[in-house]
This record gives sequence, C-alpha cells and structure tokens, in this order.
Amino acid sequence: MKTLFITIFVFGILSSCNSQSKNDFSDFYNTHEDDIGIITFSLPIGLANAFIADDDAEAKDAFAKVSNMKFFICEKDNGYYEKKIKKYMPEGTYHDLMVVKNGKESVSFKMKEPTKGKKREVVLIITEPESFVAISFVGNFTLNDAKEMANSIETDELGDIRM
Repeated sequence: MKTLFITIFVFGILSSCNSQSKNDFSDFYNTHEDDIGIITFSLPIGLANAFIADDDAEAKDAFAKVSNMKFFICEKDNGYYEKKIKKYMPEGTYHDLMVVKNGKESVSFKMKEPTKGKKREVVLIITEPESFVAISFVGNFTLNDAKEMANSIETDELGDIRM
C-alpha cells in the first residue's frame, strides 16, 4: 500500500510539472508545428530587416535587438489555434502591448517579460475567420523597443486600437 501511495504521489507531481511547463509560445509552436495544414519557419534577423522601411530608424534599432523570429501560419483555421494559443500564453504571463479589432479580425501584440537568464519575448497574433498567424520575436530589447515594433505595424484602417 505504501508503494502504491508513493507511486501515485510521484506520478501526480510529474503530471503537475508537465502541465505547468506548457506556458509559452515555444511550447505552442513545438506542439503544433507538425499539424496538418500548418506552415512554420524561422527567419534570419538580417533578412527581416530588409522588410523595414529605410527611413524607419527606430524600428530598425528595435528589430536589431531581436535574436530569434518564429512564424506559425494556418490558412484554414476556423478559430482552433486561436483557442489553443490562449492556453499556452496565459494573461498573467503574457501582457497585451497592443490589440486592434475589426469585427472577427484582430491583431495583437503580447509580451512576456524576461525571467532570470531569459530574454524578452513579443508575440504578434493575427486572427481572421479563416486564418491564424503567430510570429514570435525573442531578444534583448527593452519595453520601449517592443512598443516601437508594435507601432511600426500599419494599423490605419484596422479598427479599434487598444494599447
């Protein structure tokens, strides 16, 4: 009986640790990158800088501090991955930098503050009725750099903006 109790106790602790470890974008990405219909890739930072306007020095400075970018794209989503990512990126861990909504479409920037020995992460999430895109930016950038990255995205006709 004592062995059974110890086994159940250890199994419970391991299960608890396992469920708590899935709390960031990397876990979401790694869990779902091989799902059917998903496109995932990493983009070298030098190539990413080519997509920033030459006259936008502040955005270039902010993106220069990014060390890793990961893309997660689903063209026929129907809301599935939008629901899934919320479990991996809880509100207490990821904070909204900017949210833009227009009907059923939304663009949001969420930020995860660095913990000891880790880098800051910003995740751009774009949801539409038929598609889902998430892009992770990880690096040694400041909160102001993250806000500059968010502000560099053109949002003129996207609807209500919340920062």
